Amino acid sequence: MLAEIIYRKSQQVWRRTIDGSYGEDIIALRREPALPDAVPLLQGVMRAGQVIPPVPELARARQQYATERAHLAEVYRRLEGGAVYPVRVSAALATLQHQVETALWQYYQCVPAVSA
Repeated sequence: MLAEIIYRKSQQVWRRTIDGSYGEDIIALRREPALPDAVPLLQGVMRAGQVIPPVPELARARQQYATERAHLAEVYRRLEGGAVYPVRVSAALATLQHQVETALWQYYQCVPAVSA
């Protein structure tokens, strides 16, 4: 659907840290200004068919995972009885999603049904 394309191609995910632990993620439009006290998570991995930057060695990837996991509060790491990590959509992205959904709904209301 068109809304999924908008999400994939023009978004950025921002992560806020609170007292040394990950506090929330915000999915926003890429063109929105940087969010205060948040770091961007999405980075390009390919350009013109080439991988950028080089893929990290397995040991480095494991180390990065351990570091990232340590910043996640214990309540979010539980397999059972854990809490749902807070992720929200920015107001601008929510507005765009609503506009796209409304336009699609109006379009499909005007298209005649195809009989089998």
